[in-house]
Amino acid sequence: MTISEFKKYFKTALSEVYSDSESAFLAAVFIEKIIGIDSFHQRRLSGQELLLDDEKQLMQVISDLKNRKTLSADPGRNRVLRDVIFC
Repeated sequence: MTISEFKKYFKTALSEVYSDSESAFLAAVFIEKIIGIDSFHQRRLSGQELLLDDEKQLMQVISDLKNRKTLSADPGRNRVLRDVIFC
């Protein structure tokens, strides 16, 4: 999955929870926090394939948000979610 494909999937998967602009913002923030690519470089690298581990983490974030879970048993993911939620 590419960065662009993930952003589209994020928007579709969470359309009942977030507006388009909120989804775009959150997807960019999660990509930056998990992968370390800022929003400027996300645009430049939109066709870049995600690493499998990064893709799994991002998909788990979607699942957590869909299920309204903001924290999990994984301390690493807790940190990322807290950083985004309380930024």
